[in-house]
Amino acid sequence: MKISAVICTRDRPTLLADCLPSVLACDYQPREVIVIDQSSDARTRDVVANLRHADVVYIPSETRGLSAARNVAVERATGAVLAFTDDDCLADRGWLGALGDEFRADPTVAAVCGRSLPLIEAPLVAHPASVRTDQVRRVFSGPCSPWRVGNGSNMAFRTAALRAVGPFDERLGPGARLRGGEEADLIYRLLKRGSQILYSPGPLVYHRQWRNPSQQLSLAYDYGVGIGAFCAKYLRSGDVRALRALGGWVLATLADLGRGLCTRDPGRAQAAGRLLTGLVLGVVRMMLLSREREHR
Repeated sequence: MKISAVICTRDRPTLLADCLPSVLACDYQPREVIVIDQSSDARTRDVVANLRHADVVYIPSETRGLSAARNVAVERATGAVLAFTDDDCLADRGWLGALGDEFRADPTVAAVCGRSLPLIEAPLVAHPASVRTDQVRRVFSGPCSPWRVGNGSNMAFRTAALRAVGPFDERLGPGARLRGGEEADLIYRLLKRGSQILYSPGPLVYHRQWRNPSQQLSLAYDYGVGIGAFCAKYLRSGDVRALRALGGWVLATLADLGRGLCTRDPGRAQAAGRLLTGLVLGVVRMMLLSREREHR
């Protein structure tokens, strides 16, 4: 079973210079490692060229946004499985092998999400983002909160299943107007379609927590926008589960804000406040974008 491992990047050559070799060090064949480069200069191209590795497929792209970059990869990939990680992650040596084992073991599974452990390199103002530490295997089927399933730093799909459910929503995700929520949206669409998704602790990546406190607060806001936009997208289609998901996020964020204030933890309180602000704006922006699309 050939796996196409995908790394999308924009103007972060230093991070890619660590991420790409870690993926290439994975002990799995057959494979291809696709780098989608939306960068504004040649530094990322030079990082790839200097490695001179036959498994790397380098694709410069004029598109903007993570969802658009991933859609380019989906179109160009030749593997039966598409595995995604982020350019600020380091893959465990057994990452691709563990994914391959899971897909071979159960032909009914359309996607596999794995662990993402924090690799902390900067002072944190809140709980690390994009972290999944669960050690319990679980199969998800039927619509549920996609954040329970996994996250975009360590997720893989049967290529046929991903292409059948449609592309990543290019309104969502980093670099797009709605900033986040793109992987949650795709996972949710697969579940609504009736597909099974496995969470397994076997496939492992390490997510670098390299942002300074100001950047972490900005990231909390972006996550909030993406979550709010995702919920609003499905609310407009009459999916009441989206209202429960939105309410759950609001209550959890308010509780986190309260804990931060009570314990005099300004970083936690600020991160919760930024996330809550993003939630509200994400809902409003998705509603406005959807209305614009309807009136075209």
